[in-house]
Amino acid sequence: MDAASDGYATIGKVATGITDEELESLTEQLEPHVERESGQTVSIAPEVVFEVGYEEIQRSPTYESGYALRFPRFVTVREDKTATDADSLDRVERLVDSQ
Repeated sequence: MDAASDGYATIGKVATGITDEELESLTEQLEPHVERESGQTVSIAPEVVFEVGYEEIQRSPTYESGYALRFPRFVTVREDKTATDADSLDRVERLVDSQ
């Protein structure tokens, strides 16, 4: 399991569960944190914490975390948390082991 140089690693991409109104609000909230754009890929500094629902976590060679969320869906922005409060890969491993 390797994490990016900033200590964060991708575990999934969320594209469902977001209404048009939420997408507009999220875009405004995330725009100040955009680090780079390339085509449809946008890299954002880890500043905003999302709560994400999912069906299960599985091992994956695709993501640098070594894990992938099955059927991830946006739940809400966790304004009560900072990026340092986000789940760790250790917690993800414990969740996988308990499935």
